[in-house]
Amino acid sequence: MQSQTTNSSPTAIPILDGERQVFGLLRRLFWTGKVAVFTLAIAVIALYVARQHAEHWVQHSREVGRIAREARVFATDRQTRIRGYLLTRDTVSLGPERRARVGLTAALDSLVGITADNHEQNDRARALRAAAVRWDQRYAQPLLSAPIPPPGPSVAALRDHERAGRELFDEFRRTSAEFLGAEDALYVARLRRDHLVDALSLLIVLLSTAALAIILRWMHRRVDGQTSELLSQQSQLEDQAVELEESTAEMEATNDELQEAAADLEIANDEMRASAAALARRDHQFSEAQRIARLGSWEYDLAASLNIWSDEMRRVLGQPLESVASLDTIVGQVVENDRARVKALFDRALSHGDSFSIECRIRWPNDTVHTVLARGAASRDETGRPSRIVGTLQDVTERRQLQDQLQQSQKMEAVGQLAGGVAHDFNNVLTAIKSFSELISLELPESSPLRDDVREITAAADRAAALTRHLLAFSRRQMLQPVVLDPNGVVEGVTKLLARLIGVDVHCETALAPDVGHVLADPGQLEQVVINLAVNARDAMPDGGTLTLETANVTVDQRHASRLSGVEAAEPGDYVVLTVSDTGEGMDRATQARIFEPFFTTKETGKGTGLGLSTVYGIVRQSGGYVSVYSEIGRGTTFRIYLPRVSGAVHVQAAKPVVIHTPNGKSTILLVDDDEAVRMVATRILTRAGYTVLTAASPAEAESAWADHVGPIHLLMTDLMMPGMNGGELATRLLESRKDTSVLYTSGYTNETVIRRGLIVPDVPFLAKPFTIDDVIRKVREALAN
Repeated sequence: MQSQTTNSSPTAIPILDGERQVFGLLRRLFWTGKVAVFTLAIAVIALYVARQHAEHWVQHSREVGRIAREARVFATDRQTRIRGYLLTRDTVSLGPERRARVGLTAALDSLVGITADNHEQNDRARALRAAAVRWDQRYAQPLLSAPIPPPGPSVAALRDHERAGRELFDEFRRTSAEFLGAEDALYVARLRRDHLVDALSLLIVLLSTAALAIILRWMHRRVDGQTSELLSQQSQLEDQAVELEESTAEMEATNDELQEAAADLEIANDEMRASAAALARRDHQFSEAQRIARLGSWEYDLAASLNIWSDEMRRVLGQPLESVASLDTIVGQVVENDRARVKALFDRALSHGDSFSIECRIRWPNDTVHTVLARGAASRDETGRPSRIVGTLQDVTERRQLQDQLQQSQKMEAVGQLAGGVAHDFNNVLTAIKSFSELISLELPESSPLRDDVREITAAADRAAALTRHLLAFSRRQMLQPVVLDPNGVVEGVTKLLARLIGVDVHCETALAPDVGHVLADPGQLEQVVINLAVNARDAMPDGGTLTLETANVTVDQRHASRLSGVEAAEPGDYVVLTVSDTGEGMDRATQARIFEPFFTTKETGKGTGLGLSTVYGIVRQSGGYVSVYSEIGRGTTFRIYLPRVSGAVHVQAAKPVVIHTPNGKSTILLVDDDEAVRMVATRILTRAGYTVLTAASPAEAESAWADHVGPIHLLMTDLMMPGMNGGELATRLLESRKDTSVLYTSGYTNETVIRRGLIVPDVPFLAKPFTIDDVIRKVREALAN
C-alpha cells in the first residue's frame, strides 16, 4: 500500500499544479479587470475634473470681459455727462454722472476681486482701475467740486478743460483696450484648452477600452488552454481516488491509536494541572503566611553569586518589588550601631557555613527605622564548603515596641508599688509627727521659744506630706472622687490661674471643641494634670513661647491604639483627648522614655522634684485614661491625655450643710490601726476632745474589743490597709451586730477594690493621712452626725 501511494504521488502533483494555474489565471483575470476598470474610472474622473476646471476658467474669462466692457461703458457715459455739464452748466446732468461714477467704481473693484487668483490678470485690472482713478482725481473731481463759473464761458476755456479730460480719458481707454485684448486672448487660449481636454478624454477612454479588451482576450485563451489540460487529467484523479481510499483506511486505523494515546495524554495533563493548582495554592498560602507574619525569605548561591528574594523580603526592607536582590543591600540598610555585628555574622556564615540569628535595626529608604530578626543557615557541597545560604528576615518592630511598652509598664508598676508602699508607711510616720507636734504646741505657753521649733517640725511634715501625695498619685493609690464633667469647663477654669503661673513671656491659646464629650474624672485632679503640664511647658520655654490647650473627640481603633506613644497601649474606643503643646526646647527619645518616672528631672539640682509628670501619669491612669507624648529637639512637645468618653449629665456640686454635734463625753469610739504611733496620737486627740476611746492594733483585737465592750459603740474609726483583713471587711463584719454604729475610714491610700474603681463608698467619711488635730475632730463629728 505504501508503494502504491508513493507511485501515484508524481501523477497527482501535475494535476494539482494545473488546477492552481487555472485558478491563478482566473484570479489574475479578475484583478486585471478590476484594476483596468479602476484605472479607467480614475481617468474619467480626472478628465471630468479637468473639464470642469477648464470650463470654470472659460466662464471666468467671459465674466472678466463682461465686467471690463461694462466699466468702459460707465466711463464713457460719465465722460459724456461731464462734457454736457461744461457746455450747459446745468447740474441736472450730474445725476446720471454720479450713477455712472458709482457703477464704474463697483465694476473696477469687482474686476480686481475676481482676478485675484491670477497675478497677471490682477495686475492689468489694477492698472485699469489706477487709470480711472487718475482721470477721476485729476480731472473729474476738481472740475465737479469747483464753484459754478458765471454763464458764458469762453470757447478757449472750454477747449482747455476738454483737452485735459480727453488726454486722461484716452489713457483710460487705451488701458481698457489693452486689458480687453489680453482677456480676449486668454479666453481663446482657455477655450482651446477646454477643447483639447475633451479630445484627450475621448482618446484615453478609447485606449483604455481597447487595452481592457485585449487583456480579457488574452486571459480567455489562457483559461481555455488550462481547462483542456484539466479535462485530460480528470481520469488520473479518478484513479488516484481509489488509492486515496486505501490510504484513508490506514489513516483511520492510525487515528484510532492516536486517539487512545491522546486520551492517556489528557489524563496525564489533568493530573499535571491538578498538581500545578495545588502547587499554586501552596505558593499563595506561603506568600500570604509570609505577608501576615511580615517574614521575608532569601537565598544566596555562593558559586553563582545569585541572590533570590521573596516579595515579602523586599517589603520588610521597604524596597520596591522590582529592586535588585543583594546581600550588600541588607547590610547597607542596617543602622550604623548594629552593622558591625550583622556583617561579622554574615561573613562567618559565608566563610565557615555557621548558622546565625540576630535582631537588629534597619533604615528604610524613607528614613524610618524598623527592627528585624535575621536568621540564616548554610548548605555545604560534597567538599564540605558552604555553597548556599538560606535565611529569613522578619519585621518585629511592633513586637519589639510591645515588649518595650510591657517592660516599661512593668517597671512603672514596680516603681509605683514601691512608691505607694513607702508613701503609705511614710504617711503613718508623718501622722505621728504632725499630730504630736500640734499636741506639744497646744501644751506650750505662747511665749515659749519652743513653739517656733514645733512650727518648723510641722512645716517640714507638711512638705513631706506633699511629696507623699505625689507618690500616691503616681502609684494610683490616692483617693479620687470622680464625677461626670465637661473638660472644656475644667480647661477654662484653669486658664485663668495659668496666667499667673506661666508668666507674661508665654502666650496661652485655647482651641476647645464645642461638641466635646463628657468624662468621668476627679475635677480637682484633672485641674492638677493641666497645671502640671502647663508648668512643665513653661520651664521648657525660658525665652517665652506659646502654650496651646485643645480638646477634641476621637475614636481610637485597634491599629491606632497599639501605636500610641506612651508607657501602656490604649484600649480601642471613644475618647476625649486633651492636648497640651508648647513651642519649647523639646526632648530626645532617651528623655521621653523616662519622663514619667518619679524623681526623674532634667532641671538643675534644687529646681524640681521630678514628680510633676509622674503625678500626671498616675492621675490619668487611675482615671482610666492614657498619656501620649511627642517631642522633637527644638520643635516643642505635645502631651495628649486620652480619657474615656462617657454619657450622662455633668455633675453639679450642691452645697450640703453639715450638722456638727459637739461632744457630750458619752460617745465611744473603737480606734483600729496597726501603726502604734498613729494609734497613740489619735487616742490622745480623741481623749482630749472628750471621747471614750477603745483601741485595737489588728482586726482580731478589734473583734475582741467589739465583743467584750458592754454598751454602745458610736463610731468605728479604722485604717483601710491592715494585715489579714482590710478596714472595709472589718466594718462589714462588726456592723452586723451594731448596725447603728458610724464608720470613719483612715488611710494613706485605699484598699485595692476602691483603688481599682477609683471611688469612695458613698456617704462614708474618709480621713486621709497625715492628718491634723482639726482634721480628726472635724471628720469624727461629721461621721457621728451622719
